[in-house]
Amino acid sequence: MGISPNGERRGALRVDATLPLSFEWDTQEGEIRRVRGTTRDVSRGGVYSFVEDPLAPALPVRFDVVFPSELTASDPLKLACCGQILRSEILGRRFGVAVSIAHFRIIET
Repeated sequence: MGISPNGERRGALRVDATLPLSFEWDTQEGEIRRVRGTTRDVSRGGVYSFVEDPLAPALPVRFDVVFPSELTASDPLKLACCGQILRSEILGRRFGVAVSIAHFRIIET
């Protein structure tokens, strides 16, 4: 993927949407950890979210995203996603993370 004339590297259309989500991952000790957040934008390939605690780049995570009927023009749509943290940023008093979506499945709501 190249850089567009406006300097953009993204290949997928992003939709601005503030949706609740929770990231979940397994620790090396076998525990399940979770952190809550909200999306800033969503695309087919990933999400950018604001979260309560920083997450390390390359961390594999699971998360669900529910798209309300206002965004789907139909019934609400819930996706169960797996991906990894691509980038983590400190933004004042909150943390921003870019997360890939490696694969997803649709869950009936």
